Amino acid sequence: MQASSSRRGRALLVAGLVATNGCSAIFVRPVRSPQGDEAPKCTESRAAPIADTAVAVAALTLGVVALGPALSCSPNCAENLGPGLAIVSAIVLLGTATSAAFGFQETGRCREAMSAFQSRVSGAVLRP
Repeated sequence: MQASSSRRGRALLVAGLVATNGCSAIFVRPVRSPQGDEAPKCTESRAAPIADTAVAVAALTLGVVALGPALSCSPNCAENLGPGLAIVSAIVLLGTATSAAFGFQETGRCREAMSAFQSRVSGAVLRP
């Protein structure tokens, strides 16, 4: 029973560490200064930060649910996944919430840069 609990705990820790990276931290490209008349190359889509937010909400919910068993596990804490689940959920929440904030900030900047670029381009076309 101890080995099974230990394996579950390790699997939970690995899954949590993988989830802490967040989609935005991996897939969102920040705005770079455009060179010449090129459009900015960055990520406009908010799909990654929305996915990060969904994972953060799930981690928060799981952490809150696990907090009760974590606080009342004494004296059998080794057999209870509550403390480990609460800790991993907090780590995942921190990582994905940070990634989501980064993603929303950078996609907002990208949309502003694209809008400014489109205004410059359309303004240049309209001038004789």
